[in-house]
Amino acid sequence: MFDVYLKNAFCEPGCPICRIRRQAVDRYIFRTLWENVNDITFRRRFLAAEGLCPDHAWQLQNTEFRHWQDGFKTGILYESLLVAVRRQLAHESDTDRRQSLPWWHLSRWWPSPASHKSLAAALLGTDACPVCQIGAFNESFYARELVGKLVEPAWQTAYAHSDGLCLPHLRLTLNKCDPESRRRLLAETDARLQTLQDDLSEYKRKHAWKYRHESVSEAERQSWIRAVAWLRGEKPGEA
Repeated sequence: MFDVYLKNAFCEPGCPICRIRRQAVDRYIFRTLWENVNDITFRRRFLAAEGLCPDHAWQLQNTEFRHWQDGFKTGILYESLLVAVRRQLAHESDTDRRQSLPWWHLSRWWPSPASHKSLAAALLGTDACPVCQIGAFNESFYARELVGKLVEPAWQTAYAHSDGLCLPHLRLTLNKCDPESRRRLLAETDARLQTLQDDLSEYKRKHAWKYRHESVSEAERQSWIRAVAWLRGEKPGEA
């Protein structure tokens, strides 16, 4: 199955590890909405991370609306987070109130039930976005898989016909490579970057007034987008 994911990613535009990460994130978000909204383990992770990061919070909302034309499940999750946040805020407010009392006031030394460390206080803000964690796990796993496959001639050919790795995933993969695979990856990357740099140079040159009559190829037209994608990773979104 892992081989299939890699081979399919090689056949699609862009960095294959970026694509696999996006696909893993998409599957996880869909599965969460389909069956894990009320799962206690997921709910604890959700609260521990104060929900999802901004990008994945909006992707969750967009995914539910696209598939179900509704926001019921997203609403369930974020209602639970609102309840937890309100508990934490009440705890902070009560603590501030007691600290402002005169030194001789009994309430200062006899905490109210609201001042005890609540479940929300114990959970909120202690973990990373669970969707980000899934993405990071998959990109690390498939970087290792890719390194293992690149010793085989068939995989070397498949990789050569792909768009190659972006810089963030090249760095991740090089850290797992043996010297020969590292040398091969660096050589292939340099050849790809030379082509990209040539396309960028032509794209820039043809913006000059005296060359305005020259046609711009599709590769040149997309070169500035490809440069950003290579340096910073593919654009987030649906794979």
